[in-house]
Amino acid sequence: AHFRWMLESVVFVYVALYPWCVLHETRLVLGCTTVGMGFVFYGLNSLTEQLEDPVQMHSQSFDLVTTFQKMFKELDRDVVVRTRCQEFLDGQKEQGAEITEELHERFQLSLPTGLSHRGVQLAGLEQE
Repeated sequence: AHFRWMLESVVFVYVALYPWCVLHETRLVLGCTTVGMGFVFYGLNSLTEQLEDPVQMHSQSFDLVTTFQKMFKELDRDVVVRTRCQEFLDGQKEQGAEITEELHERFQLSLPTGLSHRGVQLAGLEQE
């Protein structure tokens, strides 16, 4: 409720002060622009409120905590893959191997399930 009030207040202040920020417009154009901005901003605000709570507690909004958890899991996965890739390439370089598509395929096959493709959960990371 506090956030909604704050957002509506910011929109009101912006729309109310807009006519004083525009110097070279006719009153008709300025009035129409101000009314149009009010409709657009308050309409967007109402739309987002409806998407967040369309039928009282049946939310369709996104879960910010889960979104960030997935993002950080993917970042952790990227660090693990990058580290393993560096170790793999260093080992292959010591053996005199050239970097080829076949070497790339071998590296991907050497990764545990869950690390080889983006979007896959970090299966196997907890075990290592």
